[in-house]
Formats: sequence, C-alpha cells, structure tokens
Amino acid sequence: MERKDVVGMTFPSLVAETLSGTRFQTPDPAGETSHVILIAFKRGVQPQIDEWLSALSGTVANSSDIEMYEVPMLAGGWRLMSGIIDGGMRSGIPQQKHSSVATFYGDIKRYKDILDMEQEDHCYLYIIDPQGTIQFAATGPPSPQLVEGALKVLQ
Repeated sequence: MERKDVVGMTFPSLVAETLSGTRFQTPDPAGETSHVILIAFKRGVQPQIDEWLSALSGTVANSSDIEMYEVPMLAGGWRLMSGIIDGGMRSGIPQQKHSSVATFYGDIKRYKDILDMEQEDHCYLYIIDPQGTIQFAATGPPSPQLVEGALKVLQ
C-alpha cells in the first residue's frame, strides 16, 4: 500500500550500526545521499524485504548517490543482547550484505508514532532525499504499481 500520508514529511533522524560495524544515519548528515530504507519489526517480514530489494536493487546499484538499507527495529531493552542478535544475523546473512543491514536498538514507539507504523507484520519502505524529506513510502510487499512509483522517484 502506498503511504501518501507521510510523503513530504521529514524523516526522523535514525542512527544505527550496520552488521559490518559502520555507522548508518538517515537523513544523510552531509546532505548528499538519498536513502531507500526498509524497516522491519518482525523477522517474518523478510520475504517482503527481499522482494523490494530484488525490485529496486538494480536501479540503486547504478546510482552513486542512493544507498539502500534494511533496518530491523528492536526496542531499546534488546540492546543488552545486541552482540548475540547481531552475531546471529551476521551468520545468517551473506557477508556482502552486512554493510547494508543496520540494526536499530532504541525507542521504536517514537518512530511508530511519527510515521504511523502500526502493522508489524508488514515491512515499511521509505525513499528519503538527502535533506530528509520522504519522497515515497509504502507498506507491505511490492506490487507492480508500487515498484513503478518507487522507480519513478529513484530516477
């Protein structure tokens, strides 16, 4: 489902660490890179994320000013277990993808409230310009119409 209700909003600052140990932040503090982020609250939405990655990765890979990240969102209480959780993810995710998976541990309620993300059984896709404005948003698996809309924004 396309999320026109959040298009034009400023995406709230989100900082996380990738599985490769680098810092990820959106919006881009340097104001140079657009981000495609796929947010998940449950592991069971991975097939939806994989579909989105497959649909958009060619366009993103051919652009030097767009980066795509998967962002699993976990409540701050899980931070104590982050080493174990991230280690499990590292072992289950191919190493070449580690730099594009950034686990967030923190106040997920804040993001859910600001971005109206109530359906934990769906992934959330956001295309964010370098200044932090949401250019496109969708919930759930990609349909041909959603992919077309996302690709228009990315070109």
